[in-house]
Amino acid sequence: MEVELKNAEAELKAKMEVLPNIPEEDVVAGGKENNEVIKMVGEKPTFDFPIKDHVELGKNLGMFDFETASKISGTNFAMYRGMGARLEWALVNFFISEHNKSGYEMVIPPNLVIEQSA
Repeated sequence: MEVELKNAEAELKAKMEVLPNIPEEDVVAGGKENNEVIKMVGEKPTFDFPIKDHVELGKNLGMFDFETASKISGTNFAMYRGMGARLEWALVNFFISEHNKSGYEMVIPPNLVIEQSA
């Protein structure tokens, strides 16, 4: 019976892995160009210089290294370097401190888990 259960679970898992991730019906189809603004709060500021996003700023300041990160982990990851790494840790420490003040307990779980825990 245990063997049958394991086989059934494996079969179910295999079938679930190929199911598409279908978005809700009210999600607009398409890319960024089709995004709709739902709500704006306050006025959008204007600047007398070209605006750069956090990715461009981080690259220009040597804080992000996407090329090395992609070799290690694939696309869409960043490696934080120098002040970028220090800023990341400062933010982590700040929020840990704030959460501790609110009574939360910090937990560091094992890096590896058994399949049944997923």
